[in-house]
Amino acid sequence: MQNQKHELGEKIRKLREEKNLTREVFCNDESELTIRQLARIEKGESFPSFSKLKYISSTLGVPISVIMDEAQILLPSRYLELKHRLIHFMTYGDEERMNLKDALFNEIYIKFFDNLPEEEQITIKARQTAFTIFSTEKADYGESLLEEYFDQLLIKKNYSLNDLLIIKLFLFMCLAGAKDIQTATQLVQRMMVSMDYSSPTCLYVTTRNLVTIAAFYYQEEKYTDLHPYLSMLDEIVQETQDFQQKPSIELMKATYVLFVDNDLEKATKLFHQAIICTQSFGDTVLEKKISGEMEKHLKKYQNMT
Repeated sequence: MQNQKHELGEKIRKLREEKNLTREVFCNDESELTIRQLARIEKGESFPSFSKLKYISSTLGVPISVIMDEAQILLPSRYLELKHRLIHFMTYGDEERMNLKDALFNEIYIKFFDNLPEEEQITIKARQTAFTIFSTEKADYGESLLEEYFDQLLIKKNYSLNDLLIIKLFLFMCLAGAKDIQTATQLVQRMMVSMDYSSPTCLYVTTRNLVTIAAFYYQEEKYTDLHPYLSMLDEIVQETQDFQQKPSIELMKATYVLFVDNDLEKATKLFHQAIICTQSFGDTVLEKKISGEMEKHLKKYQNMT
């Protein structure tokens, strides 16, 4: 694999230089490929993803097959299975689930990571970093990833899966108190405008990002700020009929109705709907968590009144 990286990088460098293109000109505004990423590819330090190969071949004016055999880009099915599980696997802070998720990361790093295209490596690093911040509440773990990719994110109009995962990482750092929520809000608003319903994985991560920023305002007890995110989440659930996030959404809606609308009866119904939803999934960990939140909020409301 290392030889393939060097051969590919050398071929791209020669083709670029034959066109008399500097790296700066080649990368244009860096929204598709940064100068640093191109340098790593040409030095044989990283393997480009298929999307970056398409950009490189288009900029060079040659088919991808001139640069490399597309069959070489195929990813192992076991890796794709592990990646899917990591993106969709929710721990809710449960120790057993967190240990299982950690084992999934370990398998990827041991068996696959070194031979993955750079874009896939970023996917895994972004997920693991967010998981580490969640489990340790130490936000500095995310700084190196943000340093390299955040500026590129700010100039993009449409977000890829990795862009969405970097936004998720930034949101987790906000939850840990290390980043400005106003910047996160601007990113999420842009994410909402460019939402892609055609990609189930991207839509899932978008949904999780909306839940995460709503969780920030929920955690900070700024309940009035929940409304736009809960409305968008309701739209997504209705459109996709994917109810996995429904318990968390109903919990936050109940809290909003309780403390903003001052409607105890409606809030109580929403709390119970959230619990019933977790029961239908057979998720006892989430059921216990939501029941505890309901009890805490109802007690606080009674003390206020």
